[in-house]
Amino acid sequence: MDRFIVVDRRMYVRESLVTQLSTSFPTVPIIAMAHASQLAGVDLTGNVVAICGQDWKRLRLRSSSVRIIVLAEPEPYIKLGIDSIQGLVTTDSKFALLTAIVRLVAAGGEYLPHMQHLQYPNLSIRQKQVIGLLPLPNKAIADRLGCSPGTVKTHIRRLFARFAVTNRTALVAKLYETYRCLQTS
Repeated sequence: MDRFIVVDRRMYVRESLVTQLSTSFPTVPIIAMAHASQLAGVDLTGNVVAICGQDWKRLRLRSSSVRIIVLAEPEPYIKLGIDSIQGLVTTDSKFALLTAIVRLVAAGGEYLPHMQHLQYPNLSIRQKQVIGLLPLPNKAIADRLGCSPGTVKTHIRRLFARFAVTNRTALVAKLYETYRCLQTS
């Protein structure tokens, strides 16, 4: 792992994470900030693991290669697009769990225990994968899925047709409306 980025608006959370991470990973540099907007000029290449609160989507838009662990409040945090993260841990989790998740995510794995509840019946596996990556541009989705941008465009067009919408925002709204009853409660 090249470095950690900790992005959280809550100063006590940031300071606690930095302290604990520096104890568990003493040789890994840590960059901490309150908002993802402060990432301008920060090198996001290499094996970077980010632990974020609400700003995880802004970070994902800046870089599709950063491995993101979302630090969420204990209530359910399932939202469309969360497939573009690699880890999910609640703020009430023990730090030993966070450390284990960081090690897993840094090694290329994923820890998304709540994702099993978010299902889209009657959609192909690939369509579900594309839906989970909708916040990203087609090229980034194609890179993540190992296919061409044209294939991604075809999947998105078919989803538009299936749900009778004409753009991504309308698609996400329609998916939320259609499948919100399947989210965790």
